Amino acid sequence: MSILWRSLARRVAGQRTLFVMRPSTLAIQLLTDPAALASLAVEATLSGHGMVTRLLAEWSTGENRFDRPGERSYIAMLDGNICGVCGLNVDPFAGDGSVGRVRRLYVSTAVRRRGVGSAIMAQLMRDALGRFRELNLRTHDAGASAFYVAVGFSPVSGVHHCTHRRSVVA
Repeated sequence: MSILWRSLARRVAGQRTLFVMRPSTLAIQLLTDPAALASLAVEATLSGHGMVTRLLAEWSTGENRFDRPGERSYIAMLDGNICGVCGLNVDPFAGDGSVGRVRRLYVSTAVRRRGVGSAIMAQLMRDALGRFRELNLRTHDAGASAFYVAVGFSPVSGVHHCTHRRSVVA
Protein backbone atom coordinates (compact mmCIF):
# COMPACT_ATOMS: atom_id res chain seq x y z
CA MET A 1 0.00 0.00 0.00
CA SER A 2 1.27 3.45 -0.75
CA ILE A 3 0.17 6.99 -0.23
CA LEU A 4 -0.30 9.34 -3.14
CA TRP A 5 -0.76 13.02 -2.55
CA ARG A 6 -3.38 14.92 -4.43
CA SER A 7 -2.18 18.37 -5.15
CA LEU A 8 -3.31 21.50 -6.85
CA ALA A 9 -0.83 23.76 -8.55
CA ARG A 10 -1.65 27.26 -9.63
CA ARG A 11 0.17 30.40 -10.55
CA VAL A 12 -0.04 33.26 -8.10
CA ALA A 13 1.62 36.54 -9.18
CA GLY A 14 3.55 34.63 -11.84
CA GLN A 15 4.92 32.03 -9.41
CA ARG A 16 3.85 28.43 -9.15
CA THR A 17 2.27 27.59 -5.80
CA LEU A 18 1.57 24.03 -4.71
CA PHE A 19 -1.26 23.21 -2.34
CA VAL A 20 -1.41 19.74 -0.79
CA MET A 21 -5.04 18.80 -0.42
CA ARG A 22 -5.12 15.35 1.22
CA PRO A 23 -3.40 11.99 1.00
CA SER A 24 -4.85 9.23 -1.15
CA THR A 25 -4.39 5.56 -0.33
CA LEU A 26 -3.53 3.22 -3.19
CA ALA A 27 -3.71 -0.55 -2.74
CA ILE A 28 -3.06 -3.32 -5.25
CA GLN A 29 -5.03 -6.48 -4.46
CA LEU A 30 -5.78 -9.79 -6.10
CA LEU A 31 -9.04 -9.83 -8.04
CA THR A 32 -11.42 -12.21 -6.31
CA ASP A 33 -14.80 -10.94 -7.49
CA PRO A 34 -14.88 -9.96 -11.17
CA ALA A 35 -18.40 -8.53 -10.74
CA ALA A 36 -16.71 -5.66 -8.87
CA LEU A 37 -15.30 -4.52 -12.23
CA ALA A 38 -18.70 -3.70 -13.75
CA SER A 39 -18.42 0.09 -13.54
CA LEU A 40 -14.79 0.03 -14.70
CA ALA A 41 -15.88 -2.09 -17.68
CA VAL A 42 -18.54 0.48 -18.59
CA GLU A 43 -16.03 3.33 -18.38
CA ALA A 44 -13.44 1.45 -20.45
CA THR A 45 -16.01 0.58 -23.11
CA LEU A 46 -17.26 4.16 -23.31
CA SER A 47 -13.69 5.35 -23.80
CA GLY A 48 -13.19 2.87 -26.64
CA HIS A 49 -11.34 0.12 -24.77
CA GLY A 50 -12.68 -3.42 -24.55
CA MET A 51 -10.11 -5.04 -22.28
CA VAL A 52 -12.15 -5.00 -19.08
CA THR A 53 -15.27 -6.35 -20.80
CA ARG A 54 -13.14 -9.03 -22.41
CA LEU A 55 -11.60 -9.97 -19.05
CA LEU A 56 -15.11 -10.34 -17.60
CA ALA A 57 -16.32 -12.42 -20.55
CA GLU A 58 -13.31 -14.74 -20.44
CA TRP A 59 -13.66 -15.13 -16.67
CA SER A 60 -17.35 -15.97 -16.96
CA THR A 61 -16.79 -18.66 -19.61
CA GLY A 62 -13.79 -20.06 -17.75
CA GLU A 63 -11.51 -19.30 -20.71
CA ASN A 64 -9.20 -17.24 -18.49
CA ARG A 65 -9.47 -16.94 -14.71
CA PHE A 66 -5.79 -16.30 -14.09
CA ASP A 67 -5.72 -19.46 -11.99
CA ARG A 68 -2.85 -21.53 -13.41
CA PRO A 69 0.47 -21.67 -11.54
CA GLY A 70 2.06 -18.23 -11.46
CA GLU A 71 -0.99 -16.45 -12.85
CA ARG A 72 -2.64 -13.54 -11.09
CA SER A 73 -5.23 -10.86 -11.66
CA TYR A 74 -5.07 -7.55 -9.86
CA ILE A 75 -7.25 -4.60 -9.01
CA ALA A 76 -6.06 -1.17 -7.97
CA MET A 77 -8.05 0.54 -5.25
CA LEU A 78 -7.67 4.28 -4.71
CA ASP A 79 -9.38 5.53 -1.57
CA GLY A 80 -11.40 2.31 -1.53
CA ASN A 81 -12.63 2.58 -5.13
CA ILE A 82 -11.58 0.23 -7.91
CA CYS A 83 -9.69 2.27 -10.48
CA GLY A 84 -7.59 -0.28 -12.35
CA VAL A 85 -7.21 -3.91 -13.36
CA CYS A 86 -4.51 -6.10 -14.88
CA GLY A 87 -3.68 -9.77 -15.28
CA LEU A 88 -0.63 -11.99 -15.55
CA ASN A 89 -0.85 -15.25 -17.52
CA VAL A 90 1.45 -17.88 -18.89
CA ASP A 91 1.86 -16.58 -22.45
CA PRO A 92 -0.23 -18.91 -24.64
CA PHE A 93 1.58 -17.73 -27.78
CA ALA A 94 5.16 -18.27 -26.58
CA GLY A 95 5.16 -22.07 -26.36
CA ASP A 96 7.29 -21.73 -23.22
CA GLY A 97 5.90 -21.94 -19.68
CA SER A 98 8.60 -19.58 -18.40
CA VAL A 99 7.22 -16.71 -20.47
CA GLY A 100 4.41 -14.66 -18.94
CA ARG A 101 1.96 -12.30 -20.56
CA VAL A 102 0.60 -9.00 -19.24
CA ARG A 103 -3.12 -8.93 -19.89
CA ARG A 104 -5.98 -6.46 -19.83
CA LEU A 105 -4.31 -3.49 -18.10
CA TYR A 106 -6.78 -0.65 -17.74
CA VAL A 107 -6.62 2.38 -15.45
CA SER A 108 -9.55 4.73 -15.05
CA THR A 109 -9.10 7.95 -17.00
CA ALA A 110 -9.83 9.94 -13.83
CA VAL A 111 -6.69 8.68 -12.10
CA ARG A 112 -4.20 8.23 -14.92
CA ARG A 113 -0.71 9.67 -14.44
CA ARG A 114 -0.98 9.25 -10.66
CA GLY A 115 1.09 6.07 -10.36
CA VAL A 116 -1.76 3.54 -10.47
CA GLY A 117 -0.56 1.68 -13.57
CA SER A 118 3.03 1.74 -12.33
CA ALA A 119 1.94 0.32 -8.97
CA ILE A 120 0.02 -2.51 -10.65
CA MET A 121 3.02 -3.30 -12.85
CA ALA A 122 5.40 -3.22 -9.87
CA GLN A 123 3.24 -5.80 -8.06
CA LEU A 124 2.98 -7.90 -11.21
CA MET A 125 6.78 -7.85 -11.61
CA ARG A 126 7.28 -8.92 -7.99
CA ASP A 127 4.87 -11.81 -8.49
CA ALA A 128 6.53 -12.80 -11.77
CA LEU A 129 9.93 -13.21 -10.09
CA GLY A 130 10.90 -16.85 -9.71
CA ARG A 131 8.09 -17.99 -12.01
CA PHE A 132 8.72 -16.28 -15.34
CA ARG A 133 11.98 -15.35 -17.06
CA GLU A 134 10.33 -12.76 -19.32
CA LEU A 135 7.01 -11.06 -19.90
CA ASN A 136 5.34 -10.26 -23.21
CA LEU A 137 2.39 -8.08 -24.11
CA ARG A 138 0.64 -6.68 -27.13
CA THR A 139 -0.69 -3.18 -27.64
CA HIS A 140 -1.19 -0.93 -30.61
CA ASP A 141 -2.09 2.11 -28.52
CA ALA A 142 0.67 4.75 -28.60
CA GLY A 143 -0.04 5.94 -25.05
CA ALA A 144 0.03 2.40 -23.69
CA SER A 145 3.22 1.71 -25.60
CA ALA A 146 4.91 4.75 -24.03
CA PHE A 147 3.74 3.62 -20.59
CA TYR A 148 5.15 0.11 -21.04
CA VAL A 149 8.48 1.49 -22.25
CA ALA A 150 8.56 3.78 -19.18
CA VAL A 151 8.14 0.77 -16.87
CA GLY A 152 10.95 -1.19 -18.51
CA PHE A 153 9.52 -3.02 -21.52
CA SER A 154 11.25 -2.88 -24.88
CA PRO A 155 9.39 -2.65 -28.18
CA VAL A 156 9.48 -5.82 -30.30
CA SER A 157 8.92 -5.94 -34.04
CA GLY A 158 8.09 -8.79 -36.34
CA VAL A 159 6.28 -10.91 -33.74
CA HIS A 160 2.54 -11.11 -34.35
CA HIS A 161 1.41 -11.66 -30.75
CA CYS A 162 4.00 -9.49 -29.02
CA THR A 163 4.78 -5.78 -29.30
CA HIS A 164 6.73 -5.38 -26.02
CA ARG A 165 8.94 -7.62 -23.91
CA ARG A 166 10.75 -7.38 -20.59
CA SER A 167 13.03 -9.79 -18.78
CA VAL A 168 12.14 -10.65 -15.21
CA VAL A 169 15.18 -10.28 -12.99
CA ALA A 170 15.69 -9.95 -9.25
